Amino acid sequence: MQVPKKEVAEYIERLKIDISCDEKKDVDFFLNIRIFTKDIYRDVLGTWKENYNFSLEKIPKYDISYKLEKLIPVFQLYLSLFQYQDMPVQMVFLNVIQALETLHSRFFYHDKKSCYINAVYRKFHNHPSFSSFRSLLLSPQQMKKSCHHILLYSRLNDLFIGKCDGLFYEFYVDGGIYAQKLVDTRHYYTHYDKSKEDKILQGDDLKDAIDVLRLLLEYHVCLILGIDIHQKVEIALRERLSYRNVAKENL
Repeated sequence: MQVPKKEVAEYIERLKIDISCDEKKDVDFFLNIRIFTKDIYRDVLGTWKENYNFSLEKIPKYDISYKLEKLIPVFQLYLSLFQYQDMPVQMVFLNVIQALETLHSRFFYHDKKSCYINAVYRKFHNHPSFSSFRSLLLSPQQMKKSCHHILLYSRLNDLFIGKCDGLFYEFYVDGGIYAQKLVDTRHYYTHYDKSKEDKILQGDDLKDAIDVLRLLLEYHVCLILGIDIHQKVEIALRERLSYRNVAKENL
């Protein structure tokens, strides 16, 4: 059995969940425990092998302790997906979107607007869809002289586009409508404005957004650690689409 690296073992220890039982059970009983939200069809934490983003042998041989240290605030926000059973779904949404914003600010473009703009032109100026990418990443609001930071709308589209391989294509092909919906929802719950209530994600759409943002977060965290989970995320997104189609048919 391969022994995990020290920094990985320490983080796994911090993530440990204590599960108690009144009677003696076989070890398989605990390995198969799954934790659910009140909506039981929403699996929050699974301990089956297929639920893992990666196995220990996928961890790079080079030192990733510095990256893990920078990721701690992201992990802490991510834990709200399963650590706090009674947390309102709106708070879970806010934590996950904050985790993505924190990830982007800590690992992309030195969190500087000028570096971000230069990177967009460098990456896409010869791309046949440059005008589309520019509207998503360099919106008029982003390019205002009075704006000195990278907007959440820009950060989300940048993460959705990712390596420009189409993995999260359905979430930016709409010209940024989905990202704007996410931003409006975040702003609504942090800066309450009754007049904007009809613009936000609610109910199952909000829960679905949490699933999408979770996959986006897991994908980019793994890439930062040198692990590509493209195939796993692709399957999860396909299953999500199938679930939504079935749900619509049963309405």
